[in-house]
Amino acid sequence: ETLAKLQRPIIWTLHDMWAFTGGCLYTQDCEGYLNSCGKCPQLNSNNSWDLSRWVWQRKKRAWKNLDLTIVTPSSWLADCARSSSLFKDLRIEFILNGIDTQVYKPFAKDLARKILNLPLNKHLILFGSLKATSDPRKGFPLLKKALQELTKSETSDNLELIVLGASQPESDSQLELKTHYLGTLRDDLSLALVYSAADVFVLPSVQDNLPNTILEAIACGTPCVAFKIGGMPDMIDHQKDGYLVQPYQTEDLAKGISWLLGDEERYQTISHLVREKAEKQFTLEIQANRYLAICEEIAQLRKLNKQKA
Repeated sequence: ETLAKLQRPIIWTLHDMWAFTGGCLYTQDCEGYLNSCGKCPQLNSNNSWDLSRWVWQRKKRAWKNLDLTIVTPSSWLADCARSSSLFKDLRIEFILNGIDTQVYKPFAKDLARKILNLPLNKHLILFGSLKATSDPRKGFPLLKKALQELTKSETSDNLELIVLGASQPESDSQLELKTHYLGTLRDDLSLALVYSAADVFVLPSVQDNLPNTILEAIACGTPCVAFKIGGMPDMIDHQKDGYLVQPYQTEDLAKGISWLLGDEERYQTISHLVREKAEKQFTLEIQANRYLAICEEIAQLRKLNKQKA
């Protein structure tokens, strides 16, 4: 409601689905946002006029008279916004997030591992996000199942896991691999070292927009494995510079990790490809120029409309 007071064109960048739902950040399997919400599964509600419907109605009134241009970092979120009842008639643009490729860059793997006190002679699988092991949306239980599959075909003595964004629990009895818990790291240099130390980054999110962790890993030359959901296909080309897993199939998740680690020559090629991709597609300059182009177009259109008036 406060936005209307600006009386200016607004470019709104979405990072989740909240703006066009009855309140949830991610809808899971619910399609209520296509109409008018209500009977919200996340509220365990069977009431058509529950809180989600009330919030949806409030947003409908608030957005109605705004001069909005919507930007999304992923093509998936753009498609969701276009199909939503609240944003279907708006201009919606897709602009990939950028990353500082001078900060997130490859470090020598052995050096990174020595600094972080990680083994030099192991294949290290990295998994990480905020609330990595506790947020169901990040898919840690699916990763655990995949690791169980992986140890059936690989020599588990040569594989170890790094977990970023979570502290070590009291019991690791369910994990098949030796695990290094690094907790939450706040500075970019430490994060770049962790990505560089890893052989592969795995993010088994079940619903996500355009996670920065994938961009950061790519910029550091670390190939990625992720489910083919959300914005993952905008960042990963399947079996060209990473591996897109069939959604929620843990056997395929294990296969993707094995595919990247099983051929050293192919791995080195992909490692160089992902860094090159970051430099060509994911820089801050590219992102800024795309926003600038939209701003200039809106300003020009506003000028023409004033002249006509």
